[in-house]
This record gives sequence, structure tokens and C-alpha cells, in this order.
Amino acid sequence: MREHWYRPGGDGWITLAASGTLLAVEPSEHFPVAALWRALEGGFQSTLDSLTQRGFSATPSFALLAWSDAGELRAIVRGPAKLRVESPEGERSLDGTGVSTWSEMLFGRDTRFELELPGTPEANALPLVAGAVRAVRVSSDAQADVERPSMTASAASAPAPTPAQSPAPAPTTPPPPPATAVPETTVADVWDDENDNLLGDSSEPQELDELLGATIHRSDAEQPPVPGATQAAGDHDGMTIVAEDLRRLRAERRAETSATPPEAPPKQATLRLELSNGTVETLDQTVIVGRSPSANKVSGGALPRLVTIPGDKDISRNHVQFAVEGDTVVVTDLHSRNGTQVVLPGRAPQQLRQGEPTTIIVGTVVDLGGGVTLTLREGA
Repeated sequence: MREHWYRPGGDGWITLAASGTLLAVEPSEHFPVAALWRALEGGFQSTLDSLTQRGFSATPSFALLAWSDAGELRAIVRGPAKLRVESPEGERSLDGTGVSTWSEMLFGRDTRFELELPGTPEANALPLVAGAVRAVRVSSDAQADVERPSMTASAASAPAPTPAQSPAPAPTTPPPPPATAVPETTVADVWDDENDNLLGDSSEPQELDELLGATIHRSDAEQPPVPGATQAAGDHDGMTIVAEDLRRLRAERRAETSATPPEAPPKQATLRLELSNGTVETLDQTVIVGRSPSANKVSGGALPRLVTIPGDKDISRNHVQFAVEGDTVVVTDLHSRNGTQVVLPGRAPQQLRQGEPTTIIVGTVVDLGGGVTLTLREGA
């Protein structure tokens, strides 16, 4: 579950969060919270259908955000709501003011957002994981209302270690000859600017602390030789890393990593619809079934697949819609004339409410009337 932060406000918008979806909607008696909450549990498409079921003229101002399983953010803004999103690609804004329908945008992964809503804030930011609140701002963190110390700032403010100083020799004693230098390498000498990583290996991001403990001295300046220190071959002063040791430790780390092969990602089951006329439709996108189906509303540029049942007057032009929401399938009666029944395995037939998304499972039979049925199957 995603954690959001919101600024409460008695005159703010109704804000609901559930199942990777966030909805902020202008209060309206035509859209009770209970109906929106049920639609929100069905995912992005079912929520959008519930908001627009009375047509654009009756659709309230709203902001709808949904995150995919891969972490990509999809957002729609209608009316006086303003969305600002930060991502590795930069900062972008989405504003529904002055737009007759809505503004929609697909963002990438690793995003941070801030959603500004009409109203007056009444308290500091509070966390929101799942539920319904009145809010005038929603964001991915607490912004300025809750102090979150920065690890980078803390590390930068820490005092730099002071190298140990050897006592100065007595003035009457001449300094001994300098010791023979032993080849050694500091961390700064092995930094690869092109890959921005130690030793130019992006698969081993700064794991030297775990291998070497306190033997790494994080300084770009070379350490001055300690007067009077004589080093034997193969020894060093503990403040630097001998190049040969560094190469050996790196090889050991690679051997440990390659010993355990990565687990293969689980394969997602293929879903399909078996029609009573013998045809099979793969359910890898939204499917609309009817006597003469058409796509009246398109979201995010994704066109639904249209399946035609010709000749049967009991079937409406746009009769029923199937959509995949995560790992579930949602069926919605598109206000058909004769209605739609579903028969879940081991259950009695039940009539679908028009326009209300309903989750079904593998083995469910969807009856459109006139002997036309569709069965949800799994596998090739």
C-alpha cells in the first residue's frame, strides 16, 4: 500500500485512497462517498466510468491518480486542481482549469507528486494509506509540515576525520631517511567518473564499506607520510587500501554474487474469453462486446478490442465490457437493454447492476441473453 500525506480542510475535496489508486473529487450529492469507494476498489477504469456515467456535463471536478504494478503513474485532472510531478526526467505539471473535459498524462517510475486542491488548510500534514478524508493538499511526503532529516545532509555536516599526527622529533635528533614507498591506492584513485562508481562496476554500488570496514579513508587528498614510519613490504598504514587487496576483495564479491543465480520472474497466467459460438478472445486489454460495439470513451490512448455478436436483437450495441485490473478481471454492464447475468462457479446466477463494475474469477459464465454466453478461462 502507498503512503500519502494530506493537509486537512473542512471545505476541501473528498479524497479517497485504496489499492494503488487516489481520487480527490469536488463534493457533490450526485456522487456519494460509498459509491465512489466501491468504484475505487475496482481500479482506475472503474473509477473513471463511475465519475462519467452521467455524461461530461454532470461530471464533477476531480483528480485521479493510479500506479501500475511497475510503479508508473497515470493521472487525470478536471477542474481547479493542480498536480506537480517530479521524476528522473524532470518536473511536469497538470492543470484542469479551463479544460472542458480533462487533462491526462502518463508519468514514469520513481515519481514524487504534490496535488493542490481548493480550500483552506486547518492543520499540519497527516498520513493517509487507505480511507476517505477532506483535504486541500495531497503529496507523496509531508513536505514542510513534517521534518525529515536528509541522510545526505547529515553525512555532509559530519566533521571530517583528522589524520593522526605523530609527535615531532626532538630538534637535536636529525630526521631519519624517508621509508621506501609501497604501491597503494586511495578510494579517489579508483573512482570511475564515466560510470559514477568505484572501480567502474555499476553492479557493485559502494559495497566496500561492508568488505573493508574502517580501512577506507574517504579523502581526495593524499595522506602525508608519517615521519619516522618504516613500512615492511606488503604492509600499509591502515588509512589506505593496497591495490592488490582491493582487486582480491572485488573478485571474492563477484564470486559470491555469481554463485546464486537470480530467480526467474513468475509467469503471468493468460486469460481468455470463450464465446458460445466457439470463438476465443485473449483478454490482454479492455474488451467491449455487443451487437455493434464502438469505443465512445478512450483513456490514455488505449483502444479497447471490439467483439461483435451479429444479428441478435437481445444484445445491445454496447452490451458489456471486460477489463483486466492488476491480477483480477472486472465486468461491467454498459446499460444494456435486457441486462447481463453472471454465474460464478458454484453460485446461483445474479444480475449485474448497470454501470457498476463487478469482479469475476476464472470459470465465471457471463450470460448476455438469447443463448449468448462468455466464459472466463485461464491458460493457452
